[in-house]
Amino acid sequence: SGNRYATFWLAMSLLQARDYANAEVFFHKFYDMKPGKKDNKKKWDEEDSKLFNKGGYYYGQTLHRNGKYDEAIQYLSKFAKSYTPKDEKDNSKKMAELEIAGCEFAKKAPKSKVKIFSAGTGVNKSYTESAPFGTDENTLYYTSLKIDGLSSGDTLVFVDGPKSKRVYQIMQSTKAGADWSKGKAVENKDINDAAFTSGNGKFNKALTRFYFTKCLEVDDDRPLCNLFVADYNNGTFSNVTRIPDPINEKERYTATQPTVRTSDDGMEIVYFVSDRPGGAGGMDIWYFMRTQNGEYKGPQVLKGAMNTTGDEATPYFDDSTKTLYFSSNGLPGFGGYDVYKTTENADLSWSEPVNMGTPVNSGADDLYYSRSNDQTNGFLVSNREGSVPLNGIKTASDDIFSWTNY
Repeated sequence: SGNRYATFWLAMSLLQARDYANAEVFFHKFYDMKPGKKDNKKKWDEEDSKLFNKGGYYYGQTLHRNGKYDEAIQYLSKFAKSYTPKDEKDNSKKMAELEIAGCEFAKKAPKSKVKIFSAGTGVNKSYTESAPFGTDENTLYYTSLKIDGLSSGDTLVFVDGPKSKRVYQIMQSTKAGADWSKGKAVENKDINDAAFTSGNGKFNKALTRFYFTKCLEVDDDRPLCNLFVADYNNGTFSNVTRIPDPINEKERYTATQPTVRTSDDGMEIVYFVSDRPGGAGGMDIWYFMRTQNGEYKGPQVLKGAMNTTGDEATPYFDDSTKTLYFSSNGLPGFGGYDVYKTTENADLSWSEPVNMGTPVNSGADDLYYSRSNDQTNGFLVSNREGSVPLNGIKTASDDIFSWTNY
């Protein structure tokens, strides 16, 4: 019946909008529906096998995100048993098995001694904030949508092209007391370039270089990003240059989300994320090197269990512990993207990734984890409850959170 169709697609669109609570309500309604006397049972079964055949997977995914692990396992298992993929590109059966493993993990997952709180409305608005990077305890760089705050109320700024696109820019905020001040855009027209959307800024250890990305939305709605570098001296950015090919792939693959590792001889290794061929599938972590005299070498894919057939994102390298923190949706976790860590061994291999547990991870997407030099606090980006709601949805927008050990 049409009612059934509408209920299913409403549930699907709510999941897409990251409104997990309401998605669960409508999936539940959908699975509670039984064919009435007037319904043709044969047609009903045919709809189940053709139109709604992935429903169990998406409902299971929703329940997983909402922390209802046993119920999620029930729907996901039923889906994994009964579903036959049409071609080898269809990996939903595999994904369902990963979700089941995530639920099993989440049921007995460790809780770490960490307190998490919003970084406040100086930096967080109801749209997406991301890529927080503290250069010291009182200075924060981050990425946010460009907002024209001059008119009454905040207006989003769009770039007009074939499709109008929101513009992201790199912002800076300072701490006054316990609160972060209202962010200001970095004043450098080559960094916050009107023709592009800019973001994901990270400094090297000495705070002399700043790596970041400029992106364009391409026709198929993918952001196509390239890596850039700027010199930095005491609050001033200069000499913005695009990192040469083949580290950037001109018009085909994205290169984004850099993090910098500094070796003793002054060489910088920059880990970044790309969807180019040669990885394990989806977005993977790659790296390139910048020698002391400014030559670039690479890129190479990072070898280890951190790269999965899912997507990896937002790497952060901690120099003092030789630990790489990253987010992935291709390893068992609490649902969506979770934060993991892996450490470099003496033989340069990497340890098996370890899930950071709760409350760093939640059923929402948890990304951009970073740590202060003294390892006691840091930042995280998440759309968990506690972020600024968008259109009344508690889990729709990504916000910056702070974490601290206790």
